[in-house]
Amino acid sequence: MNTTDLKPIPAGRVIRGGSFSWILPYRACAVSSVLALLSFALFIYALMAGETTLNPVQVFQSLIGSADWSTNLLVGEVRLPRAIAAWSAGAALGLSGAMLQAITRNRLASPDILGVNDGATFMVMIMVMFAATPVVGEWRISCGGALLAFAILMMLSRNVGSHGHRMLVIGIGVSQLFRSVNELMLSRGHIQHATAVYVWSIGSFVGRGFENALPAMLGLVICVPWALALQRHINLFSFDETIASGFGVPVKSVKLQTIFVAVIAAGLGLSVGGPLAFIALAAPIAVSRMVRSAKVAVVGSMLTGGLLALGGDLAGRMVLAPIELPVGVVCRIFGGLFLLLLLVLPKRKVA
Repeated sequence: MNTTDLKPIPAGRVIRGGSFSWILPYRACAVSSVLALLSFALFIYALMAGETTLNPVQVFQSLIGSADWSTNLLVGEVRLPRAIAAWSAGAALGLSGAMLQAITRNRLASPDILGVNDGATFMVMIMVMFAATPVVGEWRISCGGALLAFAILMMLSRNVGSHGHRMLVIGIGVSQLFRSVNELMLSRGHIQHATAVYVWSIGSFVGRGFENALPAMLGLVICVPWALALQRHINLFSFDETIASGFGVPVKSVKLQTIFVAVIAAGLGLSVGGPLAFIALAAPIAVSRMVRSAKVAVVGSMLTGGLLALGGDLAGRMVLAPIELPVGVVCRIFGGLFLLLLLVLPKRKVA
């Protein structure tokens, strides 16, 4: 057979509509489908597992409201709101990490390393310690702290993308600055205020429900389509900003929009369960290895983040039951191991 007769196997499906076109990569779609199925299975297991173990039939009956009173109360008022809160928080953090790593072109860029987490904690601490009757919700305050921390980072680093390592180092400094101020305020504040802030800063989904998860879910409805619209332009940054500009990409506008989406998503995720370390760092890296591509994976990172947060919360509830570990502690343990493996294992080539 003549080699000229061979046609390349398409890596994805092209969707066109007028001047609009979109490529759906086959492998990325397959990975996202598997992650969605795993999230659904883990979600159902989270509703079943606990001190009172339920079977799938009881869970299904409770979801449609036909179970007995105690089962409906356990699933509908305790486990279901907590599982939704955990997944939505992890999904928001996974989306934030993907956008930050793509725009800085640095795999170590994440909200917890760049100071966004500590900035959010700082604003929550201000609200708790100095506001007698706070008039805004905790989720708004954490978003404000995230934006404040990243504004300071942007002012000091002056540029994003071409100086990714510089931005990372400055972000570590900003993080340490906020952390030292937070610790000073904890040491000088009232014991009840300090305890409340300390519990939030560890990271936990205990007592979290629909009212806490709703802002993050509404934020994802806005941020995910926005991120998907930016994804096509961001992928060109992996070559060079000059090349991206040559293709007609408004570089400065795309950068600012990407950063805004990333920081808002991080703030919304932090508002639900507190600072959950390493989820935003690990989710995009894990997806890129599964997809075998250096391109930003918005949907895959979001699904992986939700899966990690929900799995971490479930592990904290089950591993040492009846003693419950905060999900923040579980994330730090597994996140540290993940970071060590990332540094030790050889880097795989990606497209």
